[in-house]
Amino acid sequence: MMTHILYFYIGSCIASFVYYLSYSIINKSFSWKARSFCDHCQHKLYFWQLFPLFSYLLLKGHCYFCCRKISVNHFYFELFGGLCSLFFFLLTAFSFFNLILLLIFLFMTFMDILDQWVPDFLQLSFLTLGLLYNYSYNIIPFQCFLIFCLISFLLIRTEQSWMGGADLKFICISLLFIPLGSIPYFLFLAASLGLLYCYLSKSKIIPFIPFLIFSFITSYVLT
Repeated sequence: MMTHILYFYIGSCIASFVYYLSYSIINKSFSWKARSFCDHCQHKLYFWQLFPLFSYLLLKGHCYFCCRKISVNHFYFELFGGLCSLFFFLLTAFSFFNLILLLIFLFMTFMDILDQWVPDFLQLSFLTLGLLYNYSYNIIPFQCFLIFCLISFLLIRTEQSWMGGADLKFICISLLFIPLGSIPYFLFLAASLGLLYCYLSKSKIIPFIPFLIFSFITSYVLT
């Protein structure tokens, strides 16, 4: 039980940091030296106001200083990160490799949801882990992977492409982790979840990366 709680809270802490990082990058306000502060009154937060989930509940969703409402996105993203971490580490071995993979996935998810954009340095980080993983487990011959990379590049260069460039890059890199036999399941699950989201939300713009990541994790665990 304590292990479950630990996995959950590790994910919540990572999600809290990644949410702040994503928001700061999008708004071009990131600084390694800056302390967390209220978005409204700009007052620097005390240490007890920085605990993921608990601080939000303790403050009842309002700033301690100006009493204005704190965006509930903080709570939802921290909860999401905790659940992802719990699910991921219960089904896979807890390791530094998987921890970095989870960090990259949360970063990609938040960037896609907040701004419909995934920075290339995240894709390059994912690619680096993929090359290391494929080198260890020989999931796909490197020549085949290069062919898929070329196809993805040509699709990205096509202005009429029906899928975003970040989505195509993610799918291509996923081949380094997921055997070719599992790729149809991976794509079908992601597409089904994306279509379900589109139907329920009535939205024409789909942040597809979160669904690809969820599908990737299930495929990654099953292989």
